[in-house]
Amino acid sequence: MKVKEIMDRDITAVTPDFTVGDLIEILVLHRVSGLPVVDDECNIIGFVSEKDIIEMALPGYAAYLRKISFIPDGLRIMIKNMKSIADKSVREIMKSPAIVVDQDATTLEVAHIMFKNNVRRLPVVKDGKLVGMVSRANLLFSFLEEGEES
Repeated sequence: MKVKEIMDRDITAVTPDFTVGDLIEILVLHRVSGLPVVDDECNIIGFVSEKDIIEMALPGYAAYLRKISFIPDGLRIMIKNMKSIADKSVREIMKSPAIVVDQDATTLEVAHIMFKNNVRRLPVVKDGKLVGMVSRANLLFSFLEEGEES
């Protein structure tokens, strides 16, 4: 099965000039963990995730958070830093170049890319332009559907 058969076509993206505060609101509104960053022609120029925001708000603490279940000082610092980074641009925290998949990639190829790079969502492109998004949930559902057809 091709990724274009399972991807979400109703997509949201941001430009690099969006603020981190605006980005967080969009992530919450759309209930997603990350968004593609595009230029004026919908070319993918980056990707930004919740993890990128947390790492910017807690530089140096992000590694500890993976090892220690609760750091009270880290939480206070994160709250303070979140307010200070809210006006920064997405350009400052996005990962570039973004990891993307072509719409004609197979679901197995997409699964390999996702798990190899430890990402939950991937932008889907056609000729470099954003045409959709694919998530781990999309993949799991497609594997379930493929199993029923066999």
